[in-house]
Amino acid sequence: MFRCLFGRVETSHGNVDSYRKGILKYLVHSGHLGINTSADKIPTFEEFATYVVLKHRNGKDLQEHWRPMYDLCHPCYIQFDFIGHYETLMDDAQFILRKTNVDDKVQFPEWRPTDTNDLMQKYYSNLTLLRIAQLQSVYKDDLELFGYTFPGVLQPVVDKLGGT
Repeated sequence: MFRCLFGRVETSHGNVDSYRKGILKYLVHSGHLGINTSADKIPTFEEFATYVVLKHRNGKDLQEHWRPMYDLCHPCYIQFDFIGHYETLMDDAQFILRKTNVDDKVQFPEWRPTDTNDLMQKYYSNLTLLRIAQLQSVYKDDLELFGYTFPGVLQPVVDKLGGT
């Protein structure tokens, strides 16, 4: 799920202009007065992580791109037949096509998976161990629901920060 949060930031980067002012404004109103709020300022990943934690702590809804999936797809109310993962997207897509008997009619587009482990470790290494733990708390239901472990791919970052 941390990969999911990271991916949402990376894929939303082109649209960050529509969110950045709100993120920076929220941080300033939350007491983070030293933040640069100039018009061309794009929040750092550290600022974004702080925003997510503060919004969650204050009981405020996050924008749907960053809201825990648990809050978006209501797993307690909907009986899902299948939950796919980014890491196994090709296999999952083929499974769904076979299960729906359309694998001879429909083909999943060519897709080259990217390994985001190094980038994730780079971004998360700029956070404190406390902030990483707070993010883990925000997304704990997602981690459990979707079969992810913590710290998972972030283990080298946690080790380096002294959290072993």
